Amino acid sequence: MKNIFKIMLEVGSALLTITACNVEPEFHSEVSPDTFFDSKEAVLQRFYRPFTHARWTFAQDASYFYAQELSADTFCNPVRGGQNAARDEDYKIHYHEYPVSFAMSHQCYISRMAGVARCWATLNDLSEVKLSQFGFTEEDWNNWKAQINTMAGLYYLQGLDLYGGLPLYSEPAIEEKPRSSASDTFYFIEKLFWDSMPYLEKKTELGGEERGDIRQGMAAVGLMRLYLNAESYIGVPMYDKAAKVAQDILNGVYGTYALDEDWTVTFGFENDRSKEIIWSIPSERAQLETDAYYLYGRNMPHRMSYYFGGLTASAGENIMCLTPSLDGFGVPYTTKLGRPFAKFNDADLRKKPYNYLGNGKYEGMFVYGELVNPSHPEWKVTGKYEYSGQVLNVVDYIACKSEGGTESSMETGEENSGVRLVKFSPRPNINDVGMLFNPDIPLARLSEAYYTLAECKLREGNASEAADLINHVRKRYFEGGNDPDPCPSNMDKWRMLDEWMIEFLGECRRRTDLIRWGQFTEGEWWDHKPDGANKAYLARFPFSSEDIDASENLEQNEGYTK
Repeated sequence: MKNIFKIMLEVGSALLTITACNVEPEFHSEVSPDTFFDSKEAVLQRFYRPFTHARWTFAQDASYFYAQELSADTFCNPVRGGQNAARDEDYKIHYHEYPVSFAMSHQCYISRMAGVARCWATLNDLSEVKLSQFGFTEEDWNNWKAQINTMAGLYYLQGLDLYGGLPLYSEPAIEEKPRSSASDTFYFIEKLFWDSMPYLEKKTELGGEERGDIRQGMAAVGLMRLYLNAESYIGVPMYDKAAKVAQDILNGVYGTYALDEDWTVTFGFENDRSKEIIWSIPSERAQLETDAYYLYGRNMPHRMSYYFGGLTASAGENIMCLTPSLDGFGVPYTTKLGRPFAKFNDADLRKKPYNYLGNGKYEGMFVYGELVNPSHPEWKVTGKYEYSGQVLNVVDYIACKSEGGTESSMETGEENSGVRLVKFSPRPNINDVGMLFNPDIPLARLSEAYYTLAECKLREGNASEAADLINHVRKRYFEGGNDPDPCPSNMDKWRMLDEWMIEFLGECRRRTDLIRWGQFTEGEWWDHKPDGANKAYLARFPFSSEDIDASENLEQNEGYTK
């Protein structure tokens, strides 16, 4: 695998080698870009710096996942005996209890604004370098600017989604700016994407290597997301624009992509050759390893490494799980929202228990039932607390069954409570340890264009076409493409919300989808009751008191204590 993150690692090693060859100090009366950037490697290292921040922000930092998924109807962090007994923020977020001292909100905000700052600092530094002396062309420079502008747009887009209006910068900050309106932020982002588009590379090889750089397809996805949520962002419906961009993506206007016939290719060990992925964070064993730890490590049982024969870096913290489909008596919940595991049809290939088959192949997307490796029955996961010494049986309910309890709430979890999701960075067995960390982390997939177009069709009253688009994606998840429960021609918003959940479970978008459909504060799932119409402000997070106190210009969002 060859990608910009691996290149950056090589560049860093080369620079260390160069430095090691000459330890004598060299003094300059003046430091300028031409004296600092004295090699092609140094220039590339500077250009790639925002990408390393993106790797952390988009693929490793738990704060955004918690904001998007724990606040919604898909995931939860229940109390498990003594675990999480302090009822920390990741517990309270389930009930939409957002204190102004919110550390999660601080991390989300500072990561995105720091990303923007790194983007503009990079362009500012490189603009003063004579790039031609290192063999770079004007076309290279235009492409670099477009990639960095697009990345800044993606940071701002997530910030708009989380907080509304933001301080807008287009160059390194000399003075701190106040917040702009949500509308100004929206159109600022739109311009970044559209202005970048002509200078970005277009992917032309179907299944060609995804390298981690930003191409036209990702700028188009950014626009599609912006337009799809315009009504909830600025009160102006733009579903027609979202549909146009989605259709253009599907038509290949912004690059050559296609659905993967096998979903395990999209998330699997060689997914840098996926036909479906539009942008991903590269990962490679012993290079720059990335595994979206917030999704794997935080939600797997403590001794999950035993399931893989003692595979390193594969235990879990046993904190997170899916919201339950069954109550403490084993009776299915009937709310329209939530119940993610139950929403997968029993014939869905993804619903099999996760099992690594060897040679980079695997099946199933969930961890549930008795945790005994099907290929190696001697590899077992045993309990550590309530079920110490017993093979852990992971269940789709949350209740203190070991104590005879039937109450199901965030207070009543045990170590086996809740189904776990395996999506990003699936694990091999110990005999294939060299494949650990080889899966890249997909951040945008072609299926999103299908679902976006489907929602826009549904909103314009064409449910039949919406169903056809979704069913085109769904069929790959069933043997022979025979889906026993396809979307009907009269599908409604509830089925649309279910399909967004099923296809993109764990991909950091559920809160956004609920807000767009008016269900984030008014919907009900598991033990989460509707906030009520007077709590609509909860659709935006508060700025943390840490950020407010550090700024003279950052105004708190309406509804929160200043």
